Amino acid sequence: MLGYALYLVAALMLVGVVYGLSEIIDRFAGRWSQLVNELFKQGAKIFAAMGAIAIGYLGKKLTTRSANELLRKDPRPPVLYLRSFGVDDDQVNEKLRGAFWKETRLSVEEQMASELHRIGPVVAIGRPGERLPTLGAARVYVADADWQDVVTQLATHAALLVLRVGETAGFWWELERAAKIADGTRVVLFLPSTGHDSAAGAQAYDRFRTRADVLLPHPLPPSINESCVIHFDAKWSPIVQESVASFVDAALGPPPARKPRRGFILARVPILDAIALGFLIPIGIILIVWLVIFIVDHL
Repeated sequence: MLGYALYLVAALMLVGVVYGLSEIIDRFAGRWSQLVNELFKQGAKIFAAMGAIAIGYLGKKLTTRSANELLRKDPRPPVLYLRSFGVDDDQVNEKLRGAFWKETRLSVEEQMASELHRIGPVVAIGRPGERLPTLGAARVYVADADWQDVVTQLATHAALLVLRVGETAGFWWELERAAKIADGTRVVLFLPSTGHDSAAGAQAYDRFRTRADVLLPHPLPPSINESCVIHFDAKWSPIVQESVASFVDAALGPPPARKPRRGFILARVPILDAIALGFLIPIGIILIVWLVIFIVDHL
């Protein structure tokens, strides 16, 4: 309930910003100096807009289902997403870099979870100590001493094991464990596209491939270019797919066409994008209002 209450607070704050901007037109049209002064005062409303968007984002986190709740509501075998916890921090930085020019403002994990949900409910081990979950896979929280047992238990019954490739000891344990307890058709390696065909990217992939080949029944391909998914057949022969979406389409067929999903924008925009938009939207509105009043005043 708290999450939905925050949605309402965020909406009311944005309404207040719009109302405050409309007052500028009513009270100061034709009075240039007073208008400029009032525009500076409206800076407080810009920060209110930023706060509203941040509160809305917090609301979405508070309304996110836990893994236990999701598994109770969805009887399908789960998709277990395994990654190093440092990836959660990387996603925040990625949102800051891509705030203004990316086609989608969803994180890599959110996009991936949306596609993989067609196969089953997507769950992941939660980062110890985090107060709110990272958006994407539903989190299950366990003690540090128990995480390997929980991963083994979930992996045994999972429809799919998706391992985000990393360099930590935890990742290599997960890969070795997956090769022992799962057949190849249930294992997917996810390598976020970072220029695998560049010199640095090719070297990083070679290092990964050299170590992974020791753990897997068959060697990985020498190059994957810009593809980011490797999955396996029943004999563990590797198959390269361009993306998670293309992998899911190959497994299930393309999804039926549907209208673009509409929803409360505050529920979809990550926090750093929200802050960027919090600057852009009110400033853009103020500039448009200023331009209109300036033109009217000089006619």
